[in-house]
Amino acid sequence: MSKPNLICIHGALGCGENLAEIALELSSQFECFIFELPFHGKTKAYGNFEMQDFAEELEVFAKKFNISEYFVFGYSMGGYIACLSHLSGNSALKKIYTLGTKFHWNSDEASKETAFLNPDKIIQKVPHYAAMLEKTHTSFGWQNMLLKTADLMLGLGKNNLLSQEKLSKITIPVCVAVGEFDTMVTPAQAQNTFETIPNATLAVIKNSYHTLDKTDLKLLSQNILQFLID
Repeated sequence: MSKPNLICIHGALGCGENLAEIALELSSQFECFIFELPFHGKTKAYGNFEMQDFAEELEVFAKKFNISEYFVFGYSMGGYIACLSHLSGNSALKKIYTLGTKFHWNSDEASKETAFLNPDKIIQKVPHYAAMLEKTHTSFGWQNMLLKTADLMLGLGKNNLLSQEKLSKITIPVCVAVGEFDTMVTPAQAQNTFETIPNATLAVIKNSYHTLDKTDLKLLSQNILQFLID
C-alpha cells in the first residue's frame, strides 16, 4: 500500500533545507516532498514575489511530480500559502497542517514584522545572521529576497488575502498549530484562527517557540501524523 503524499512548505526568509529534519521524521508514514519557493534558497526567481503566485506554484510543483492528491505541512508563511491555494480552487489538496502561521494582518502588524527586514541593519547588528542568509539564498540574493519579503508583508497589511471572511470559507480540515512559547503568533491568536475556520483543529506544541530549530520535532511529527492520518 502506497504512503500518502505530504508536501512541506517553508516560511519567510527560509528555504527547503529548513524542512529536511521534519520531513525525515515523517518519511516513514508519508511520501514527503519539499517545495522550495521561487526566489528562496537555490531556487531561481520566476513569476512575482506574491502570495497568490506562490499559491499557484504549489499546484505547478505537485503536477511536476505527478502528485494527484496530497496533504500540506506549511510552516509559518507556508501555511498561509497552502490555505490560499485551497481557496483558489486547488482540489488536489486534502488537508493542511499549519505551524506558526500568521493569519492576522493589518498595517500595524505589517510594520512591526518588517521593521527588522533591513539588510544594512542586519549586517551591522547581527552579521552572523547576514552571513547565514547570504549562504542560504544563493539564487536571488539574500538582500533582494529580504526587501521583497518586506514588500509582501506590507502588501498583506493593506490587503489580507486570508481575512476572517475568507478563512471561514475553507472546506477542508486544517490544523492550526503553534509553539507554546511562540511570540510571533501567540496561542491566543491561533485560538482565534481556529474558531474562524470550519472543521479546524487547534494544537499547541509544548516547550516550543516559533522557529523550527526551537520546536520539539518529535512532538510536532506525532501531532502531524495524528491529524493527517486520523
